[in-house]
Amino acid sequence: MRQLWLWTALLASRSVDSGVARAVLASEPTTPSGDGLHDLLWRGKVIREAHRRLSEWAAGDGVPAPAVLEPLRERLGTAVGEDDAWRDQAMAPMREALRDAQDHGLAVMKGLALASHYDEPLSRHMGDVDLHSPDWPAVVAFCRRATERGWVWDVTEFPWVKWDKGTLYGQLSLVTPDNRDPVARIDLHVGPYSVGPNGRVYGLGHAEGTALEVPSRLCDPVTLAVILVAHAANDGFLSLKDLNDFAALTAGGDIDAASLAETCRAFGCEPILDQIRGTVAALRTLGGPDGTAALLARATAGPLTLVPPEGRNRALLAGRFAYRLSRLDGDSVLGALRVAGSSYRYYGADLSVRPGKPSARMERRWRRPDVCWRLVPPESWPAPAGADAAGGPTAGEELADGITRHTRGSAVAVTLADHVFVPTVWGEVSPESVGLASELLATESQA
Repeated sequence: MRQLWLWTALLASRSVDSGVARAVLASEPTTPSGDGLHDLLWRGKVIREAHRRLSEWAAGDGVPAPAVLEPLRERLGTAVGEDDAWRDQAMAPMREALRDAQDHGLAVMKGLALASHYDEPLSRHMGDVDLHSPDWPAVVAFCRRATERGWVWDVTEFPWVKWDKGTLYGQLSLVTPDNRDPVARIDLHVGPYSVGPNGRVYGLGHAEGTALEVPSRLCDPVTLAVILVAHAANDGFLSLKDLNDFAALTAGGDIDAASLAETCRAFGCEPILDQIRGTVAALRTLGGPDGTAALLARATAGPLTLVPPEGRNRALLAGRFAYRLSRLDGDSVLGALRVAGSSYRYYGADLSVRPGKPSARMERRWRRPDVCWRLVPPESWPAPAGADAAGGPTAGEELADGITRHTRGSAVAVTLADHVFVPTVWGEVSPESVGLASELLATESQA
């Protein structure tokens, strides 16, 4: 696996000089499979970087031995062509969303903000439009405009909310044109930025810039670096995309290393920062006397693995991360173990939406950063509209500006502006809750 990661780094790292990478590859005694290389490059979202480098070599003195790289270049070329076709469809709605974000005072974060630090922003992998607001009113207004334009709620990754010291935060997800074949996606992050099972990043800073050539308010370099490190801690592996992003962020010297380390230490991620920073440095000096041995030593000198953890390993990673964050929040050992156990179970559970018995109704004891309430839109309710609707008075509680919890008996529903959801933690949705939500939906439709 070390060798496979090394080859992907040589093919896709922006920190390694192309000539140096080619010379090192040519001297490697053994070769990983083309399938393995393609899979790791794809999962690492660095196919464009690898394809560009292989194409440069092919146009020069020929692709270096072994010959497995030429068919890999062709496969990557096909993938890049497919991505180009997707971009042709996605660019217009993404730019429209960015203009709406600017109108509502939302900041651009993550991928599109990171791309602004590249010499060629469109050479970076393009994903979702990630936006941030410190509070809810602007996000609710943005959602109202977006859904009027035809965006719909995502049914593959539902919107969700959590609580931090009594304050609601979370993420709302929209797609266009529909859920059958979505072209573009918006993730609206509200409040502290959520990381892992129970982590929060506070004090997100902003700076003016552009995203996809649209004037935008962006998260600043320090904020982007902190979120990058925190995400790496949650994902558990050393991603080439993260390494390229970190190299682009730090190339201009705008980030104070000591301040970044202190911020990462606050949520237990300083070892992750050290591993990423050390690996980028080793990539930049790969042509030196220590060669690949020094690079691999740096890449493996930390908690991140060289390939993404899966299955039980992924759940264990989430549990350990949750425990560390809980202790940093001041929880007792027993309290942190409870959070870790719940997180381990959650990351390994079947969370598909299904009919179930009435469960918690978002009561105050379940309002914590380690309890994720997913908001299920009508398209995914498991029972017919109006099923098992029980009579009686309905109580309402404002959770945040524009967001209300409705309860009646054992049923619970949530409204956001004129949209209705059924909340769930583990995927179970009761007919009573669907019935209440259906009534609210009918009322909203008539309004």
